[in-house]
Amino acid sequence: MTTRPPVPIAVFGRYGAVRGDPVYAQACEIGAALASAGFAVATGGYAGVMEAAGAGARSAGGTSIGVTCSALLERDDRRRPNDFLDHRVDAPDLLTRIRLLLTGCGGYVVLPGGTGTLAELALALEFVSKRFIAPRPVVLAGDWFRPVLELIAPDSPSPLDFVHVESSPQRIAAVMFAGAATPEVALVGARC
Repeated sequence: MTTRPPVPIAVFGRYGAVRGDPVYAQACEIGAALASAGFAVATGGYAGVMEAAGAGARSAGGTSIGVTCSALLERDDRRRPNDFLDHRVDAPDLLTRIRLLLTGCGGYVVLPGGTGTLAELALALEFVSKRFIAPRPVVLAGDWFRPVLELIAPDSPSPLDFVHVESSPQRIAAVMFAGAATPEVALVGARC
């Protein structure tokens, strides 16, 4: 009998968060809570929230997966994969990277971030609401992106009942435990 690997949960957020920043600490706590609930943590694999979520997962005995992007490495030689990755998948471009995170994870946690995080959130909402992928939870960790939801919800053709706003890492893990989907693709061993 083989054991199934843990379902990955994607954690999206700001690249520029550093140790000592409240968002970094929050991401670390969320990564630990997800790992303690039996999930792997998947991120973009670089610094900031991505590093913190992976560090949190590792501190709780969990697995950290990074989906990096060779196009980013070519543009910024300071950008390096973080030291908390157990597995790394390298996507050739940003859209492939986001698609892998969306189809390879059973749910998504969105922390404060900039345009990259906004793009990840928008595509997660689009993929789930249009049923390009099986339903799964999207959790906004705090109120940072609540104004975005308030702007788009009235015009959404389908209800956004899969979106949750939670601040507690334990509540976020509980939402994932109750609703995480089986990913469409396996991140570990994925080829682009």
